[in-house]
Amino acid sequence: IRLSQELPNMCPTLRDILHPVYYEILKALENDELTRTNIVSRVSFMSKSAVYLRLQKLVSWGLVEEKWVTENVKRPYKVYFLTERGRRVLEAMELIKETIEGNQSKT
Repeated sequence: IRLSQELPNMCPTLRDILHPVYYEILKALENDELTRTNIVSRVSFMSKSAVYLRLQKLVSWGLVEEKWVTENVKRPYKVYFLTERGRRVLEAMELIKETIEGNQSKT
């Protein structure tokens, strides 16, 4: 993946995007639309504010989108979900993870 072509706005470096918390957030959103609170509960090793900050970076990079849920609810709330770019980046991250873990089991 050529990140400079794939990601709008502020383009992250490879070092940025490979931070474990980004992987955990993308992984949490792999099959679900989630609220910030739900994401925080799935990424429990970081503070709520740290997860929120990184979630906003993923939005600015075009890997995650947010939308308001307003129909049939008492109070509107925001949910987050993966974009197609986010899915491709998550797939690449999983390939890297599998490659690294595969090499570690051989040593």
